[in-house]
Amino acid sequence: MNKQWQQSLFRIALWFAVEIVLDFVNLDTLSDYSEFLFEKSFFIDPPKIVLLRV
Repeated sequence: MNKQWQQSLFRIALWFAVEIVLDFVNLDTLSDYSEFLFEKSFFIDPPKIVLLRV
């Protein structure tokens, strides 16, 4: 359990540092787009095939 917390905190700290650096070089939009690409799979359900008998 402790290892999961360490990994989570490391990822949050890394994300925060990258956001700050990209904001200083005016590439924050690029980081927002990458977040969209990585997170869109969580929100889109895979297509479901429905067979209807008529």
